[in-house]
Amino acid sequence: EFIQFHPTALEGQERPFLITEAMRGHGAVLMTVEDHTRWREEGGLAADWSYMKEYSPMGSLGTRDVVARATDAELKMSGESHVLLVTEHLDVDSLRDSFPTICKRLDEQGLSLGPDPIPVRPAAHYLVGGISVDRFGRGLKDGEVIPGLYAIGETACTGLHGANRLASNSLLEAVVFAERCSEHVSEFTLEAGKIEDVPDWRAEGLSELIEHAPLGTDLLALRNMMTRDVG
Repeated sequence: EFIQFHPTALEGQERPFLITEAMRGHGAVLMTVEDHTRWREEGGLAADWSYMKEYSPMGSLGTRDVVARATDAELKMSGESHVLLVTEHLDVDSLRDSFPTICKRLDEQGLSLGPDPIPVRPAAHYLVGGISVDRFGRGLKDGEVIPGLYAIGETACTGLHGANRLASNSLLEAVVFAERCSEHVSEFTLEAGKIEDVPDWRAEGLSELIEHAPLGTDLLALRNMMTRDVG
């Protein structure tokens, strides 16, 4: 139903590496490249130089949908490939103790958490909504249960999230619905009796994908189109 964008993915990675939103909760501030330069020259409170104050009364602590859209708008206006997540006004030791995984990844990229601003941009993250289910993960059609169809996780529309899934709620959802769903699957299996045999997976020919070489270019074009016109 929705495609959720994470607002702060590390720029320049083949596979997006997410900079947790907890870092903004810790005090990190989003700035444009230009405003970061001016802030270093003129000084003042870091939060006062964040473009996010124009988009949300919460500034850089805005919800991820607001922050992602705001950052996208700023990038389109500036022509830059990224904005900066600034942490140099924060205590370095506290940052490194609180975010060791991010610290390690930045070290690998030649960046130092604290002194160096982190180049970030929004990235497609999770699908929100999909197969309509009841509170036990049973698939629904027009409000009626579809026998044998169960869905949990990103593929399911449980009604717990809406358009803006809160951070880490997906983990709680997975735990709760996995337990509920497993109970009903067990009951359904016992009631259904013998389950039809499923043929083994056939993988012949999948190792030879030379004819699909142009797909890499097509995928990049599709990704850009989806971000520009759909996301």
